[in-house]
Amino acid sequence: DEYVEEFQRGESQELDEEWAFQQKRRQIKFLSFLRESDVDLSGKTVLDVGCGAGWFLAAIGQENPSSRVGIEPSTRRCNYIKKSRGFDFTVLKGVMQDFSPDELGKFDLVTLIGVLEHFNDPVSDLRVCREHMSEDGYIYIYSHNETPNMFIDMKRRISLAHQLYFTPR
Repeated sequence: DEYVEEFQRGESQELDEEWAFQQKRRQIKFLSFLRESDVDLSGKTVLDVGCGAGWFLAAIGQENPSSRVGIEPSTRRCNYIKKSRGFDFTVLKGVMQDFSPDELGKFDLVTLIGVLEHFNDPVSDLRVCREHMSEDGYIYIYSHNETPNMFIDMKRRISLAHQLYFTPR
């Protein structure tokens, strides 16, 4: 947690409106992809790993899932969600390994939107995600196509700098 908060110290204390608008637009794009893929969320359970400021979980509320849970390592982002009106879902501070399937239950959809590239050991972390999925559940992974950044701290379980880079090749 100190690592995440230290990295964000240089950011403004409040999440500005332009940033929020851009985040909302991106999350609607992800929701559109799920709709086009015929993923019916009505009555389903959804877990968003690394939910950030919660915009994806807010956007899928219109799809009538039975529950929405976000896991986020940043205290600042968790506080933003808890203070935001209309964000009627659960947010838990931490990382996937902090919560057992017995604690959280199993989910019909697990999402990792812009998260996988932050994991030091993505295979292990994806196994943990699988443990939180229902037998016929889906996992949705979105990763950015970017050029590597040399800011890397390999001692951390999760890093704000991208640890991996995925390209269209």
